[in-house]
Amino acid sequence: MMLTKTGVSLTGPADLFTPTHLCQQPKYRVAGGRWTSSFNKAAMEASGDLHWDTAAILSSIAFHYPVGDLTMVREVSRNPWLSETGGADDPILSEIPPHGWRAGTPPSIAEDLGVLLYEEGRRVCTGRNEIYILLSGGLDSRIVAGTLRHLWKDGVIDNRPVGLTWGLENSRDAVYAKAVADILDFDWINIPVTPGTLFDNIDLSAANGALVPPPDLHRVSWFSSLSRDAIVLAGSYGDSIGRAEFSGNHLLELEAHSPLNLFGLVRPDLCASAADRITGQLENLSSRAPDEPEYARFEHEQQAHYMRGMIHQAMSLIGKHCSIYQFFTDPSVYSYIWSIHPSMRGDRVYGYLLESLDSRLARLPWARTNRALRGRTEGAERGLAVDFHRYCEWISGPLYKKISEIVDPDWFEGTGIFVREKVEALGKRIAAGGSSCHQDSFKPYNVWLWLASLRRMEEIQRCNGKSIIPGQFAIRPCPPELEDHPADKRSLLRKLASKSELARNLKRKARRALLKRKAFKNFPPAGIGRETPMRDQSRLEEPGGSRPDGPAGFQRQKTKVPAGISDQKCGDPEAVAGKSRHIRR
Repeated sequence: MMLTKTGVSLTGPADLFTPTHLCQQPKYRVAGGRWTSSFNKAAMEASGDLHWDTAAILSSIAFHYPVGDLTMVREVSRNPWLSETGGADDPILSEIPPHGWRAGTPPSIAEDLGVLLYEEGRRVCTGRNEIYILLSGGLDSRIVAGTLRHLWKDGVIDNRPVGLTWGLENSRDAVYAKAVADILDFDWINIPVTPGTLFDNIDLSAANGALVPPPDLHRVSWFSSLSRDAIVLAGSYGDSIGRAEFSGNHLLELEAHSPLNLFGLVRPDLCASAADRITGQLENLSSRAPDEPEYARFEHEQQAHYMRGMIHQAMSLIGKHCSIYQFFTDPSVYSYIWSIHPSMRGDRVYGYLLESLDSRLARLPWARTNRALRGRTEGAERGLAVDFHRYCEWISGPLYKKISEIVDPDWFEGTGIFVREKVEALGKRIAAGGSSCHQDSFKPYNVWLWLASLRRMEEIQRCNGKSIIPGQFAIRPCPPELEDHPADKRSLLRKLASKSELARNLKRKARRALLKRKAFKNFPPAGIGRETPMRDQSRLEEPGGSRPDGPAGFQRQKTKVPAGISDQKCGDPEAVAGKSRHIRR
């Protein structure tokens, strides 16, 4: 039985992740066993053989991560999202903060967010002498870096932070990350990513339960060289909180998780029962916030399953060597952002926040587009590699023979779960190669390497004296909606249009504008332009009652209600945004 814990807590240096943080370090246990940070240790505590979990396998193929508390074996479960675990006790579920419909101008939201991030950084960095930040060419990490610079200049941090960027030196990520470090006067280290790194990640994933595809581990093995006292700061959650974006989709564009038997790998007669268990995990989460609107429940799914279950699952391996902390996950930060109307969460807030931190950060190109998010682009370089890696080229080239020996179709058929011919067909598809590692085109590579880690995981368990056997499967016909990936059914015209960046951008802008107008109609916002667009003002206060001002440039400035806009009636988001621009001037 799971209990529920209410309340929002703040963190101190000794307790980086609380039960109300958006992510906690993964823990595992068998039924009735003690929670442990080691998947293998938990598996060893199981009595008898282990059994494959077809739901976790289908979920990993469909989404690239197992949803909910699932692992690859039925006997071992993970700690739930937003929960407290300890000893052999059942997890205590934290209350999920509500979403709200507060309105505010982008400058006012950015100022509040800046204060909260400053306080988040102060709490986790105070007393730390060795501070690293994962820097990319993206926006999230430069916001974290800009916040750290203010903490450093204000004397909260004693030593100069060090930026870390993994990937090719001639990539946009590396070049623009170094530019960020230069602007902020940070030290900077480039961490190479090679074909050997990618191959080693197969075993690294396997050693930790094959819960993350090897490509998503990047270069986390490098951090074994750091001291235990070091802290590594990441901004992985920034897009999802600051810009309300998940894998390129805005919050209002999200849809419910729907498992698909990609590439037909799983036996069709096993898919229905596996999908039922996946649905059960999704419903367990939904039942924790039954009164929330649909878009909020979809955001919960992304945070609980994708961000916690894959992004931080991968990053948590850094925590085996030193401290790892994800910015934007403190309850004071995300509960505030969740109180904002969903149509007002987006790029413009980030633009104003970057301006507040350092206008040069706003002008520096965003690696994704090679253009500044706000204002005139400065420092753009042509000819840089768009990706920080060449995974597709490496997988279908120098690594192919070694990986294909691991992904043996006969072995996978022997599990009783996979279709031999489909595993073989996937390998041939990889052998054909392809230079693109974007969107759907990278999925076969990702799944193929994950299959390699799954087999290696079984070998590790066998070495530990544990066999993994098929177990009892419920045999039922496969529903048609689980059989194929929707992308395979698109018309030729749609496939061609999807390859055009211009067409994709136009479609995305039109869709988002329509969805934001619809959200304004369905959830009328309140409080546009109020001094502090928050549900609970106390969350911005110190324990003693005084409100932290944060660094220079973050002091709260009173914003008047734009003419023609009241709490009772709000115009569409574009009109409100237009009025806010005049306020800023």
